[in-house]
Amino acid sequence: MRLAYRLIAGAACVWMKVFHFLASNGGERMPKTGGVLVVSNHASIYDPMALVPGLSRELTFLARGTLRGSLLYRLFTAAIRIVDIRRGEGDRGAIRAIEEALNRGEAVLMFPEGTRTQDGALQPFRGGIGMIVRATGVPVFPLYVEGTFQAWPKGKTLPRLFRKVRVRYGVPLDFAPGTSRDEITSRVEAAIRELAAGSPAAASRSDRSATPV
Repeated sequence: MRLAYRLIAGAACVWMKVFHFLASNGGERMPKTGGVLVVSNHASIYDPMALVPGLSRELTFLARGTLRGSLLYRLFTAAIRIVDIRRGEGDRGAIRAIEEALNRGEAVLMFPEGTRTQDGALQPFRGGIGMIVRATGVPVFPLYVEGTFQAWPKGKTLPRLFRKVRVRYGVPLDFAPGTSRDEITSRVEAAIRELAAGSPAAASRSDRSATPV
């Protein structure tokens, strides 16, 4: 893990623990090497700050290319790895960029709901995750972030401090070759819904097409 990333992760950890009493469990189950697709619910702009401190690997983030003109964006991306999603390429361009990063052995963070929730509820997953896993063969590491919607919901300019945040990391899933993209998407969504219900070890239960790595 690069020093600049360590500094950002450390700052995020301090902020979230001091102002949001951050707690997490299961991050040590993340695969230590090779490409891995880290999949999370998306309730708030806070989500990356909440989930990064519990992981020992550096993550690659997704960002729209339209942000490149921002000075803040350029400063931020100097310290972290970014998959630059070019304007006009849509979902297909995003999927191609993610696959390239995974094939380089990176751990890529993805929010398959596509956008932040409006009401705190988990939204249906889009099908891109199944396409990515079928094309790359990488494991999926599911997790659920709880409390960030209450701390900083979409539409609010500033966070609400001292709202508790918790992260539940699940069991890595390795899908067999030939598993359909719809099945992959469905199983990953089910794993995260079980994490939301408070069952961190249930991500691979009763799933013949996905097994713990």
